[in-house]
Amino acid sequence: MSREFLNSLDKRRHRRRLLNLPIEYSSADKNIGRGGFTLNVSEEGLSVDIPEKLEVGQNFELILYGAHGSIEMGVKVIWIRPPAGKGETHRSGMSITKLSSINACKWRMLLAYAKA
Repeated sequence: MSREFLNSLDKRRHRRRLLNLPIEYSSADKNIGRGGFTLNVSEEGLSVDIPEKLEVGQNFELILYGAHGSIEMGVKVIWIRPPAGKGETHRSGMSITKLSSINACKWRMLLAYAKA
């Protein structure tokens, strides 16, 4: 199937861009940073691959590490997908809830350079 056909099936408001970058996240009640990787990103959120199960509605502080520095943001878990098998990682979708003006500029630049 062509990429154009697959994109036409996607009813999301914002196009997803495949992007694999390291992240670190922590919640207010757990000041312990955990690591993972992005799977894809869009204007309003990102999909991540992480070692632990999260709960829908949880809020986190997330740092995304790219070639041109880091981007800090607040995120909220909007969906979770359990691991496919034992020892596999968890996939979660997160919406951006907080982004400073400087990090918003960095985010837009990252989206502009990410492949669709």
